[in-house]
Amino acid sequence: PGLGGLWSYKDPQGELQGPFTDAEMQTWYEAGYFPLSLLVRHPQRAPAFLPLGQLLEQHVGRSPFVPPPPSAAEP
Repeated sequence: PGLGGLWSYKDPQGELQGPFTDAEMQTWYEAGYFPLSLLVRHPQRAPAFLPLGQLLEQHVGRSPFVPPPPSAAEP
């Protein structure tokens, strides 16, 4: 909780855009607005700008814009 507005990306002109929530990024991703080459960043989940395609490979079977489930060890 509280980390929903931290996504940013570099647009095709190289301008920094954001911060955006998980929900905003997921909606735009599902709508096909993001090319796989788009550089995206989230301070906790992707601290360095990475191409979206690389981030998708790291999150096999799950969108990077959907927060990870809480650990089973948390109360």
